[in-house]
Amino acid sequence: MADLNKHQSPVPVFDPALPTATQDTVAKLAAHHPDLLAPDSEASGLVMSYGNAQILKRSAAAAVGGGTAALAAFLLGQLPGQPADAPSQAGHLDALFRDLLGQFETIGLIVLAGGALMAVITALLTWSENHHMHRALEDARGHYVHPSWLTTDARAMLARAQQAAATILGSRLHQDDLGGLGAANAIQLPERLWTIADSLRRYSKTAKAGASATAEDSAVADLLAGERKALDLVATGIEAQVVALEEYARQAQEVDRIAADLATAERVEARSGAVRDLLAETAAAPAGVAEIEALTASAGIMTEAYTEALSAAKDAAAAALPPADRPSTI
Repeated sequence: MADLNKHQSPVPVFDPALPTATQDTVAKLAAHHPDLLAPDSEASGLVMSYGNAQILKRSAAAAVGGGTAALAAFLLGQLPGQPADAPSQAGHLDALFRDLLGQFETIGLIVLAGGALMAVITALLTWSENHHMHRALEDARGHYVHPSWLTTDARAMLARAQQAAATILGSRLHQDDLGGLGAANAIQLPERLWTIADSLRRYSKTAKAGASATAEDSAVADLLAGERKALDLVATGIEAQVVALEEYARQAQEVDRIAADLATAERVEARSGAVRDLLAETAAAPAGVAEIEALTASAGIMTEAYTEALSAAKDAAAAALPPADRPSTI
């Protein structure tokens, strides 16, 4: 089971209403070009992938090399040849040399054209990728939260929320849709994460703006102190949502644990008949049957515990994932 006390670094959170393709594009940009995701920045400039950059570099090098070779062969071909009265052998060598220069020039021109064509294709592909990237960024603007925007305490809360969500989604409770909670998680859990992340973004934005504010006037200082107290209350309210998610994750883990124990008890119960027969054959029934009956009786106890755990998980889900209006964007 995942340890809820060990948190991975938080990752960007997306509004569930954002198309999956757009989320995937922006998530890749977040991993490689986080500077483009600044909340107040405009998507601009050319971003080239490592692969495209290598292709462009090699294509340009090939084009330059081919052009240089072709030019050198052409210039060498312009040098004066053997005079008309030169011996036939010298004339033959001169003709062979010029033929080689011609072939070398042709090969150089082919390499030049191929390198230039590949460079143009790579440039067009990069332009197309950038157009897609910029469009995705514009479509996603205001619909994602990057951890780098958050204050330290807010970033820690986001990490906790994401760890709890990952634990829930990885549980049998979710994957086997026990008690109908899997279907509810699929819809409500992304919404809850988005609500928490967007609240943390707005909290961080306001907290950063007021962190360095000072005042000489006592009345203004009181205003700043009041603002900080209000922000502390906001942080407490958001943390309460995170704690509710963590409690739901713990209940999901408990259901998983009891379900595993119940499955083991049921397997023991299924084998109990064969064990009784074996005991009877070995004349050890009086002592052995009592042991088997004690083991199989645990199946009923585990079933009751499982039912209680599932009921507790449903209560925790109701507390952690209540239907909520989307927070306004500021």
